[in-house]
Amino acid sequence: MDINDTSFKDKFSKDVLWNASSLIFLSISGLALNFLIALNYGAEFLGIFNITFALYIVLSQFAVFGLHLSILRFASELFSVNQKQFAEAVFTGFLLVSAISFAITLAAWAATPFVAFIFKDDDIISAYQLLLPGLFAFSLNKFLLAVINGARHMTAFAIFQSSRYVLILGVLLILIITKQGGEFLTLVISIAELVLLPILTIYVFFVSRILKHQHLRFKKFWLTAHCIFGVRVFLSSAISELNTRVDVLMIGAFLGDVKAGIYSIAILLAEGLAQFSVVVRNNVNPLLTRFVLNNMLSELREFSRKISLYFFSFMIVVGLLLLLLFPYLVSFVALENDFASAYPSLIILILV
Repeated sequence: MDINDTSFKDKFSKDVLWNASSLIFLSISGLALNFLIALNYGAEFLGIFNITFALYIVLSQFAVFGLHLSILRFASELFSVNQKQFAEAVFTGFLLVSAISFAITLAAWAATPFVAFIFKDDDIISAYQLLLPGLFAFSLNKFLLAVINGARHMTAFAIFQSSRYVLILGVLLILIITKQGGEFLTLVISIAELVLLPILTIYVFFVSRILKHQHLRFKKFWLTAHCIFGVRVFLSSAISELNTRVDVLMIGAFLGDVKAGIYSIAILLAEGLAQFSVVVRNNVNPLLTRFVLNNMLSELREFSRKISLYFFSFMIVVGLLLLLLFPYLVSFVALENDFASAYPSLIILILV
C-alpha cells in the first residue's frame, strides 16, 4: 500500500468525497429536522426531543458496548487477508451486540421511573419510551455500519448513513401533516432505525458479498476478543458521547424544556461542524490499521501530516463561515426570536 500510488489516491479521494457529500446531506438533514420541529412544535418540544435524544445516545453506548469499534478494528485487519476469520468475527460480534442491546433496552425501560424523577415531565417520559425500540435497532445498525466501514465499502457506507436521515425526515413530515402531538416526535428515530436494520442486515450478510456464508460460525475465540476490546474502549467512547450530551441533559433538568430547545440549535450546528472529523476518521481508520500492521511507519507519518494540515485549515474556514451566517439563518427560517439567544452558546462551542 503506497500512499503515493495513483490508485490509492484515487480510491481515498473517492471515498472521502462520497462521505463528505453524505456528511453535507446529514448536516442539512439535521438542521431541517430541528428547524421543522422548532417551526411546527416550538422550543418546548424541540427541547423535549433533544433531551430524550441525548438520553438515547448515552444509552446506545452501553447497548453497543464498543463492539462497533472492535469489529472495525478486526475487519480492517482481516477483510483482505483472512475471509474465514473475518466472517466468524462479524457473525459472533453480531450475536453478541444483539444480546447486549436487548438487555440494555429492557434495563432502560425499567429505568423509566428514574427518568421521571429527574425530569418531572410526562411528555419527556412518553418521548423516552417511544425511543427505546429504536435503541435496540440503532446498536445493531452501528455494528453493521462498522463492518461496511472496515471492509471499505465507503460508497455504501455513505448511502446508508444518508438513508437514515431520509427515513427520519419522511416520518417527521408524516407526523406534521397528520398533526400528531409533539410527544410522538421521537417515533421518527425508532421507525427509521427499525426500517434500516433489515436493509443493512440483508446488505452485509447477503447482497454485498462482504461475507462468505460458509464461514458464518459462532466462535468462542471471537466472543472473548470482542468482549476484551469492548471493555477497553467502552469507557472512552461512552465518556466522549456523554461529553457532547451532558449539557443538554443538565439544561433540561435544571432550566427546563424551552431553554434546552434554544440551546439545541447551537449544539446542533456545532456538532454538524464536528462531523467533518467523523468523515475523515471513518476513511482514515482502516488505512491506519493497515499501515501499522505492515510496519509502514514513515508512510504513516507522511499520511497523518497531510491529513492534519488540510483538515485544520478546512475547519477554521467552515467554523468562521458558520458564525457569520447564523444570525441570517435564524431570520431566514423565521424561527421564534428566542432562538437568536443561542448565538453566544454557538460561539463558545465552536471555539472550544
